[in-house]
Amino acid sequence: MNGELVLHHFGGPIHVSFAPEHRLGLVLLSAGPDSTGFVHQLAASLYDLLLDKPNARETLAESLKAAREQIAERLDSRRQREAALSTRMGELARPAEAYAGTYVSDRLGEMTVSRRADGSGLGLDYGVLSLDLVPLEPDVFLVRFPDLGPVEIGFASWVDDRPGTLDWGGRLFDRE
Repeated sequence: MNGELVLHHFGGPIHVSFAPEHRLGLVLLSAGPDSTGFVHQLAASLYDLLLDKPNARETLAESLKAAREQIAERLDSRRQREAALSTRMGELARPAEAYAGTYVSDRLGEMTVSRRADGSGLGLDYGVLSLDLVPLEPDVFLVRFPDLGPVEIGFASWVDDRPGTLDWGGRLFDRE
């Protein structure tokens, strides 16, 4: 990295590396969406700083400034998307019970859709998350995932007035 021998493993927003000649290693993890480039740029800047490379502090400051700007842009984009989606709020196109059930993806696990106990609408349970399904238009709902923001989820492949598929941005979950 930047002229140094560095052994590494990169995978998404995860950076694990070791500079054996300097007995120096870094592990950087990020749960933020779209943070892969930032994590690897930060690692390069940190190596430069730790190895006393010229202009390392300036390079690190520039990297952090660029990251702050990207985060601000993403948050602004997320707010704009949320505002645009909120104007599309609709009513259930079918009885809530029609959507209820467990939907399974071999790769992503299970999502369970059920009527809220208080009768206020539909909920989506995915792992430890329990989220509201807000109707946007017929068979399309808004879900506000933490860190991802608003996401549209649709139901398709209707048979006997029940959906056979839950579609999360092209990630398909089949009804059990």
